[in-house]
Parts: sequence; C-alpha cells; structure tokens
Amino acid sequence: MANTMMDFTNTWYNELNCAQSVLLGGCEALGLSVPPEVRNAFGPFGGGLCCGESCGALCGALGVLGMLTQCDNLHANPEAKAAADAMIAAFSARFGAMRCADLKPRYATPERRCSAVVEGTAELLEALCASYKRP
Repeated sequence: MANTMMDFTNTWYNELNCAQSVLLGGCEALGLSVPPEVRNAFGPFGGGLCCGESCGALCGALGVLGMLTQCDNLHANPEAKAAADAMIAAFSARFGAMRCADLKPRYATPERRCSAVVEGTAELLEALCASYKRP
C-alpha cells in the first residue's frame, strides 16, 4: 500500500512542528524537493506563528500549494489563488477555526500535540492536490 500524505506528514511531526511537518510531508508525497532553508523558514510558522494566530498546519499546506503551483505572485496567478482559497475553505469547514489558539483547546492533547489537526490538514491537502494538474 502506498504511503499517503498523512503518513509522510506524521513521520516529520515526530521531529518538527506542525507547519514544517505538513510542508515536508506534503512535498515528499508529491515528489517535490524542499531545500533546508525553506524547511527552516517554516519553523516560526509553528504554534500559530509562535503566538497562537494562523494555524501552522494550514500555513504548511499553503506552502505546499505555493510550491506545487509554482506561484511567485499569488495576485497574478488565478489558479494558485483558487487552490489557496479552496484549502482555506476546506480547513475552516473541517475544523471550525483557523487560529491556533482556537484550535488547540478542541484538538490538542499532551500525548499527541496537534496531531488531529496536522493529520486532517494532510488529508485535506492530499484531496485538493489530487485534483490539481502540475505545470
């Protein structure tokens, strides 16, 4: 059985934060390489931008979409904008919030941290990527 995006993401979540895990797991599942500098750049996105704001898992998913769509200017790339909008809408519908501070009380546990959100985000991202044709 082939590994799913969630499998790859969970492997990384043992070592890294939510944003980095979704970014690396998503890219690995799609066959996209992530330079170490990009991995490191996503470090501060974990924990809701380190302050409980935008969910790091969602930020990581948007990073994957940016790499997949080869987006260098979201405002000039309607396909990339549509993919980002779809990810945000699906995430909001599934979890009921986008702020880490709102999600943690509902989904985080001491044993598994935010695994439920990280895994759910990987599932949403995989479904979205399945419908996208790479350039």
